[in-house]
Amino acid sequence: MFQRIDLSTFQQIETAGTLIIAYGLSKAIRNEWVEPSYAEYVQNAFEAAVSCVNEEGKVMKASGPTIDPKHTPYDKPYPHAQGFFLITAY
Repeated sequence: MFQRIDLSTFQQIETAGTLIIAYGLSKAIRNEWVEPSYAEYVQNAFEAAVSCVNEEGKVMKASGPTIDPKHTPYDKPYPHAQGFFLITAY
């Protein structure tokens, strides 16, 4: 399944996603939902999500990476982490 997105440049995609992640992480860390070290995991997943978009603004993979509380690299579940992945739904 392919979805066309209306963004003029790759940089806009990166900026929008970074802002969403930054807001989500700062809120989560402030409320002690996630450890600060979780930020690296989210950043890696964000980069993978951005790589799904080609120069023409088409999403090459409909299902980008997600953060599933059952598959985090930590023992503690993160039910709020699912909200971070609005970035895959441009």
